Amino acid sequence: MLEKVKSFIKDESGAITIEWVILVAGIVVMAVFTMSLFRVDVDGVTFSDAGNGQIETNAPNVVSLMLVNTRDLVNKWWAVLADGGQPG
Repeated sequence: MLEKVKSFIKDESGAITIEWVILVAGIVVMAVFTMSLFRVDVDGVTFSDAGNGQIETNAPNVVSLMLVNTRDLVNKWWAVLADGGQPG
């Protein structure tokens, strides 16, 4: 019985499995964190005038803000085209 305990303690094959589990768990955590950074929410983005020449927004991240700005520019462009190509 003592020999089986000694061989179990010396056996390192399970340690490799533990290392892989920890490695994969770390990769999953990083992937979830990265996905939350680039969550795109263009419907909930609003702009307001802060009164001091600054515009405030509730955009959750830079990607959402860029998409909203691009959408607004495209909508303005379509409005110009609908008016016969005359801006303003």
